[in-house]
Amino acid sequence: MLFSFTFSALAQSTDSVFAKGNQCYTKGQYQQAIGEYLRIVKQGKVSSDLYYNLGNSYFKINQNALAILYYEKALKLHPAHSDARFNLRQANNKSVDKIAPLPEIFFKRWWKSWVAICSIDTWAQLSLVALFLLVASLVLFIRSATAASKVVSFVFIILFVLSFALSFTSGWYGRYKFKNETFAIVISPSTYVKSSPDVQGKDLFILHEGTKGKITEQIGDWYRLHIADGNEGWVKNEAIECI
Repeated sequence: MLFSFTFSALAQSTDSVFAKGNQCYTKGQYQQAIGEYLRIVKQGKVSSDLYYNLGNSYFKINQNALAILYYEKALKLHPAHSDARFNLRQANNKSVDKIAPLPEIFFKRWWKSWVAICSIDTWAQLSLVALFLLVASLVLFIRSATAASKVVSFVFIILFVLSFALSFTSGWYGRYKFKNETFAIVISPSTYVKSSPDVQGKDLFILHEGTKGKITEQIGDWYRLHIADGNEGWVKNEAIECI
């Protein structure tokens, strides 16, 4: 009972802090709203809506890089968050660096868009629903007394096998990307990308705040950052923030 009461009290406390942050935001007190939202983040109780509100608050005070960071965090938890995706485009339009991504094969682009339709949890739930319906169809097929009902149930078996395979694969791929791919946002006003992980490395190019890159390697305080246009190099950890 004490255990349950403690978690209930924590949930109520988090809700009240979130509501206070929302009130500050509606009053135009964006810095105070950020403070309330970050209190929840420090407790480890994050959500796509919390990150989305943080992104909006930072956008309102013209801290564009942090706005992009939290919109990206919201989309990492909930890829189908349409408001976060729309606002992210608006924030990216204000970035100095205009990165043209390398073209992708159409089916790879289609697959990524398909997986982003739902969150990992939603794909898991759809997989369970498809599996349940598959088992029900199998039972119906076994118990069918007529040829017509067997044909119908067999069609449903094929349909739910495909549905289960597609939803399970989509969820697995989304989870794999979530666990194994780390992206970061440049938060420094500008930073030189080096050819090697040390200050003596050659300056390859410069990145400005708000630019997104994929972290492919880490050595000490240095990260190898791969940009969507194919360029890559090393940056200090203080210049970026992981999504």
